[in-house]
Amino acid sequence: MNKILILLLIVISVTFFSLPVKAMVNPDLVSYSNSYITSIVGPTGEIINDSNINTNFPIDVHIKNCYGDPLENVKVYLFTTTYFNGSIDSSDSLTDAAGVATFYVQSRESGTVTFKARTNDTILQYGFNVTFKDLDHPFSSQNSYLTTIRCPDGSLCTQATQDVDFPVDVYIKDTSGNPLPNKQVSLYSENSTAAWNTPSLTKTSNSSGIATFYVKGTTTGSITFRAKVDGIAITSGLTMNILSPSVPIPPSPITKNIFSYGKERLSSLYLEQQKAIELKAQLELILGKGQIGVSAQNWHILVNSYIYGEYTPTEIAHTIKYGPEQVHPTIPAPVWRNR
Repeated sequence: MNKILILLLIVISVTFFSLPVKAMVNPDLVSYSNSYITSIVGPTGEIINDSNINTNFPIDVHIKNCYGDPLENVKVYLFTTTYFNGSIDSSDSLTDAAGVATFYVQSRESGTVTFKARTNDTILQYGFNVTFKDLDHPFSSQNSYLTTIRCPDGSLCTQATQDVDFPVDVYIKDTSGNPLPNKQVSLYSENSTAAWNTPSLTKTSNSSGIATFYVKGTTTGSITFRAKVDGIAITSGLTMNILSPSVPIPPSPITKNIFSYGKERLSSLYLEQQKAIELKAQLELILGKGQIGVSAQNWHILVNSYIYGEYTPTEIAHTIKYGPEQVHPTIPAPVWRNR
């Protein structure tokens, strides 16, 4: 009898200690060795960062338990351990059903940056190195041009009066058609029979590569506006006729190559894609990750309203949630808001 009891105890002990360790570990605990950081641009972490068009890149933090299973609703913090002249869109983010917390980063200069992540004040074992590279953007006098919202092809007239001014927009482009911000632009005229004035003859192009001058025509006649960038003249000018206040302004001619909301399409598809990424990130901050719920067939409508219609992510999110009230598919935001 004793021998049978001893044999039974041995079998039970062997069976118990042979059980997998998995059954003894809490599956909700984060494994800091199994968790890791990646980016959609590839495992090497090398990113072409174009500060001239305000690029944002996603950094994904994958949170897993000791069995390699994804953990949902874990708060993750992303930070850098090296010099970083840039920004991270949020200090923290919750993981989704796939165990991924996504951050959007932007660097204002080139260099290698080490990103690390933590949860519950414990740092993940592995960091992620990103090499930011700035692209060369030589100014192109041929791709750059002058226009105005009142005469998109440069042939519309305005009236001579001290009470009316009109914007002359100078679009600064590089050789690839990308906008160039922070360029010094000067406005002047030639072969003109009309007088004009403006508060400033020198402007700096904004983040979209546009320098806007507000001009008043003071006498009737013709004006050909020209612009220089860093002392180099833009190839094409903008000619306008200044009419007497008693002469009605003719209707605007039809602008060629209109794409959406009465505007021409961006010259760079790369820039358009970055704007779409930017919109998605903002919508996820408002609606929650994975909660946008817009089909691929309709996504471009929202992207166009953001890029060309000047609608805000808040207005677009409201439309997604409650229906087409705050965003119109063809009327620009400044007009639709004042309806």
